Amino acid sequence: MQLKGKLLTKLIVNTAILSIAAWAIGLAIFASSLPKLDSSKQGATADGIIVLTGGKGRLQAGLQLLAEKKGARLLVSGVHPSVANKDLLQVTKAPEYLFDCCVDLDRASVDTIDNAEKSANWARTHGYKSIYLVTADYHMRRSLLLLQDALPDCKIIPYPVAADISLQAVAIEYTKFIVTFAGNALTA
Repeated sequence: MQLKGKLLTKLIVNTAILSIAAWAIGLAIFASSLPKLDSSKQGATADGIIVLTGGKGRLQAGLQLLAEKKGARLLVSGVHPSVANKDLLQVTKAPEYLFDCCVDLDRASVDTIDNAEKSANWARTHGYKSIYLVTADYHMRRSLLLLQDALPDCKIIPYPVAADISLQAVAIEYTKFIVTFAGNALTA
């Protein structure tokens, strides 16, 4: 009986060590291969543009795509309810006419899953078959998985924005990516 207990303990410890090692190796690969902007797709035009808020440079990149007529409308998903339109104009220094004609704000999304669902509804409402997805480089893989799941018949052009973040933030995003990937694999 005592031998079975020792074997079970050893099995648990070895499994934990292997799991941690696999996670660490995966993190190193994830962090060293963050998506980069594909210059061959920069000339592409899409029906719409979706920007997921939460980091420096995302909104500016989306507005630049809109100003260059790379999409007809832009959805900013995940805008905090307390942020006024004038605040966004001040921060981005974008021309007011862009906001007046072509920018929609999603103030209901509270996380990336909500972003994907609300963005998919927005794209379907407008009949869009292709979109740019603008988010941080470290956030792109999971965002893309979720949006592709919500919009399977839509061409999604990734537009990653380089982010200066900590290894801890990358590790958290990597873990979220693994959970999302596993969840999609189990439901496929």
